[in-house]
Amino acid sequence: MSQLLHLYRRAGFGLSPGEWQQRRNWSVKRAVNDLFARAKNQSPLPEGDNPDYTNIGMMSVANRQERLKMERQRLMQLNHSWITRMADPEESDLLERMCFFWHGHFACETRFGLLATRQLNTLRKHALGNFRDLVLAIARDPSMIRYLNNQQNRKRSPNENFARELMELFTIGRGNYSEADVKEAARAFTGWSGDRTGNYVFRTRLHDYGEKTFMGKTGDFNGEDIIDILLEQDETARFICRKVYRHFVGEEIDE
Repeated sequence: MSQLLHLYRRAGFGLSPGEWQQRRNWSVKRAVNDLFARAKNQSPLPEGDNPDYTNIGMMSVANRQERLKMERQRLMQLNHSWITRMADPEESDLLERMCFFWHGHFACETRFGLLATRQLNTLRKHALGNFRDLVLAIARDPSMIRYLNNQQNRKRSPNENFARELMELFTIGRGNYSEADVKEAARAFTGWSGDRTGNYVFRTRLHDYGEKTFMGKTGDFNGEDIIDILLEQDETARFICRKVYRHFVGEEIDE
């Protein structure tokens, strides 16, 4: 009984009294199988209207303030919608918990409801899938691109923000890469940008096609190659597994 309660508190958000009465005699194996089966039926959050969010700098002061007010309201509505899903017994406990976990892992901030919704839908799509697919999707996510300034990452003036966070927070962890690795990774992600409607765009003229040396390997790497090299490192697996362990099992890591 205590194992079952612990499972639902960690892999979801606990059980209501009614749900507990229904499941109190389940085995842990049955509960785990049910959690994963329900997680397969994920549905995206609705995007709503898709205004051109990038023209805000060309608006009058009054119109800009009104647009930002509207976007704040959209973000509050999105937060409310997601919390409602977390509490809804018809939704998947495990999927919502994994989305919550990855949302914290891939730290990001946006002022625009459309971009926030699309990022959450990316997390929902890949939350229980292949980690490489998830990292690659986040690297191409317009919210993340804007937040970490990768739209400013160009061949003649590389911006290192995304490359650094990719390693420090998202994959291998601090202390497992060099400053030279950051610089070379930034070159590989040049040209990864977004358009005026919130979609990923690769700008070929801004990309550095030159040879790069990253973590002991040399080639004309692009961002996808950098992600693959990072995921080949044993320390990346350890870093991610430790973070999953802390969230779902306990703060004290059992190596």
